[in-house]
Amino acid sequence: MADTIDKHVLSTSQQEETSEKPENGGEDEEEEMEEGEGEESSSSDDDDLEDSAIEELESQISSNPYEYNCHIELIKLLRKVGELDRLRQANQRMSDLFPLTAELWLDWIKDEISLVATPDDREKVLELFEKAVQDYVSPDVWLEYCQFSIGGIGTAEGTEKARQVFEQAITAVGLHVARGNEVWEVYREFENALLRSMQMQQGATVSSEDKKITDQLERVSAIFRRQLSVPLMDMEETYQEYVSWLSEPVSQNVKQRYAKAVAKLKNCHPHEQQLLKAEPPNHEVYRAYLEYEKSEGNPARIQCLYERALTDNCLQIELWKDYTKYLDAKLQIKSVVLPVYARAVRNCPWSSELWVGYLVDLERYQQPHSTITETFEKALSAGFSSATEYLQLWQTHIDYLRRRIDWSSEHEEELSQLRTTLDRAGEHLATYFSTDGDPTCSLQQYSARMEAKHCSNMEAARTQWNEIMALGHGNQAQMWLEYFNLERSYGDPKHCRKILHRAITAVSDYPECLFEALINFEREEGTFETWEGALKRVETQMVRVNAMRAKQATKDEQNAVKEANRKPAAAKLKGKRVPDDRREDRNSKAVKRKHPDDRPKKAVTFLAAGDSPKSQDGADVFKMPLPPPPQQPTSVTSPTRSPGGQQGPTPPKQAKASPAPPKKTKVEEPYSQSQPGVRWGPPPKERPSPHNSSKDHLTVFVKNLVYEMTEKKIRNIFVECGEIAEVRMVQNYSHQFRGYCYVEFKEESSVEKALEMDRQFVEGRPMYVDRSVDRSTEEAKKKFQYDMKMEKNKLFVSGLPRSATDEQLQKLFGQYGKVTNIRIVTYRSGVPKGLAYVDFEQEADAARALVGVDQTVMEGFTINVAISNPPTRKPKKEEGASEVKESPYPPKSLGAKGVVGPRGKGRTQLSLVPRALQRAPVPKSQGPKTVGKQEGVTSQVTEGVTVGVTEGQPQAKPAGRMSNADFAKMLLKK
Repeated sequence: MADTIDKHVLSTSQQEETSEKPENGGEDEEEEMEEGEGEESSSSDDDDLEDSAIEELESQISSNPYEYNCHIELIKLLRKVGELDRLRQANQRMSDLFPLTAELWLDWIKDEISLVATPDDREKVLELFEKAVQDYVSPDVWLEYCQFSIGGIGTAEGTEKARQVFEQAITAVGLHVARGNEVWEVYREFENALLRSMQMQQGATVSSEDKKITDQLERVSAIFRRQLSVPLMDMEETYQEYVSWLSEPVSQNVKQRYAKAVAKLKNCHPHEQQLLKAEPPNHEVYRAYLEYEKSEGNPARIQCLYERALTDNCLQIELWKDYTKYLDAKLQIKSVVLPVYARAVRNCPWSSELWVGYLVDLERYQQPHSTITETFEKALSAGFSSATEYLQLWQTHIDYLRRRIDWSSEHEEELSQLRTTLDRAGEHLATYFSTDGDPTCSLQQYSARMEAKHCSNMEAARTQWNEIMALGHGNQAQMWLEYFNLERSYGDPKHCRKILHRAITAVSDYPECLFEALINFEREEGTFETWEGALKRVETQMVRVNAMRAKQATKDEQNAVKEANRKPAAAKLKGKRVPDDRREDRNSKAVKRKHPDDRPKKAVTFLAAGDSPKSQDGADVFKMPLPPPPQQPTSVTSPTRSPGGQQGPTPPKQAKASPAPPKKTKVEEPYSQSQPGVRWGPPPKERPSPHNSSKDHLTVFVKNLVYEMTEKKIRNIFVECGEIAEVRMVQNYSHQFRGYCYVEFKEESSVEKALEMDRQFVEGRPMYVDRSVDRSTEEAKKKFQYDMKMEKNKLFVSGLPRSATDEQLQKLFGQYGKVTNIRIVTYRSGVPKGLAYVDFEQEADAARALVGVDQTVMEGFTINVAISNPPTRKPKKEEGASEVKESPYPPKSLGAKGVVGPRGKGRTQLSLVPRALQRAPVPKSQGPKTVGKQEGVTSQVTEGVTVGVTEGQPQAKPAGRMSNADFAKMLLKK
């Protein structure tokens, strides 16, 4: 470093700048051009590819200027092909949109330095350096800036300009504990080089009478003393260098300052070590460091540390908020605060709080109206995620416009602008957020107060309030009181009375406060008649309110009684087991799982009641009784031979062909296959070991598996997680797998590996893996595993085609930044829902992707993208509670027709009445209808049921409505 500075200084002092060219330079250039032509012809294909890539990148940037990665790729490609003019334009375009990192600035500046040929070119480079040091405080950029400034000391003011740059660098990064000493050393070497140049001009001797040399010696000594008073790394070496440089002992004052700096460095050293060990993002480490510096109370050191933290964590909104809040509270310096706000909104444009703070400070430091308006328009197009943020921004700007108006002088132009802005704000919020944009109509209330107070235009104020009441606030007592107070302050008693009369008949939440307001108003402003009329009005309305409250109380009491009656019934049904084959997936789009029947098909022998099969040891086993004979059609019975030899009908009661089957009795002997071909029932399988809750920390719960899953397959799935102690397959009463199981490992670390397999697809279905917990405890109740709050680095994507894959989404969203996770939402069957969540590493990348991908068309589907902000999940009711309201419709069976309930036609339309019994009922005015004759047999339809009747027998009268028991007796011919 010292040699470089010496070369600059000596070449300037001796003025040995020469630019000689060889005489045969023209011939060499011609030969090089000829060789270059051959190389160009061989690489023309590569040039074509690069040109097409450049055109494609520029096209993408023109369609979406906020594609950060496209800017980076275009700059790299242009630098590679040597398109310096287009490279300068690309750098400038990116700088206008984004703050550039130190690496990007240094690359750009080096490109420009290589083109410096005139003093004007040098001035352009200096302007680039000024812009570069404003984005982030980087020691590397400042060091390069200082080095470049040294090269200009050949001019009359070059040395002074270089010193100014060094002083700026010391102010910016001179307190940087880790790297501040680098800037100090370069500054010292620069001044030492000037000193050595002066000494060489004086014959290499130091003359005490030479004022220039004396002043230069003092400059170098002052830099040493200033550096030794600042806690920096390698302070000991600097102190030893100072001692050897001095020709006299170190002063006591310098020693004291140096000792304080060393003690300060010892306190800072643990924080610096934490920063070296921490991996990005390390903003939490910086927070602890900042708390320590704030306790010390040195504003310069606090500001320097904030700049260090923001260089490493430029997208941390909370860090920018803390920094700006500290500057507003402690420093309050215009030249410091405003540039920090400008950088904050460039790094985090999606933060409405930063924009609001920026607008407030622009007004505080009396910036031009055009600047404030331009800043507001930029904030309005930043793309916030909620209506509250936009409302806060509009309110801030409207307050500023109202404060601009001088009501004592001419103000038509300012008032017109304020009214236009209020109308624009209302339209903007209503267009994008409907009534949620301004739920309390605060902007309209603001406008009404302004019109009434400053413009004396009560008609306009009343119009605003009538619109507010028409938007659904007419039943709120607070809104009516606001309206009344405004009219009372700036209106007349006539309209106050009208407002109160309207209010007491419309309010439903707190009418008493309006009753009191009406009576007090009449006491203060009205006559005896109006006061008496107000009392009557209040009394009438009070009767109405009390009746309404009594009705509501009765209704609540009835609901409480019904709820109490439902709880015992719910408790009884709680223990009732519902067969698995009757459960249906609520999602009609999901594919139902079916139980396989892999058992071998064998001929089944039915044993009569008297048979007694034996097992190998002679013990009785299960007996399967004979089934009842096949049912004959109930409409016409089978003809039989009568005792007289004639065929005649047989009544249903005489159709028994076998005795009633006996009940099955269980024996405790094991299953035996001593008699092949006889079905005794499924063999009892070995029961799995009971669940041991003490091993829950070693067990995972796996569900949503296919019913064909086997224990061997499950072991193969989790074999990579660790050694498996046991797999407990949960089965139903018929020993069929129910789709979930428990996997117990021998080591706890295997559980963590198994949990990482959650939602992995197994045989076409997502497998859910969770920890095994006791579901009966309060702590283990089912919780939603994802955050239910706004996540600005996560995007919610809807409208996707069902065929969309993770790779397609990665390609689509990956161009805007690093994607950490993609989750496609599926049904339990594995069929995608057309929804997905995309997680970005940085919130800025998510914001750019939101703008770039929203309304994109994929395979004919228009994609909708939004910041992930799910609605709050409603807490589950306590056990036994029910929200089912009593239906006004009579209870109907699943096959009921002709009656539509309060929620429309039911999904299930299955009739449970046998087809043979589905006949139209006979009208009461008609007699029995003969539906058929066969050899003396008639069939009589009664109440929808066909019954066989023998001719000559007295016909029974039509029966009443049949019960389920009557149907069962008839079908079983009992």
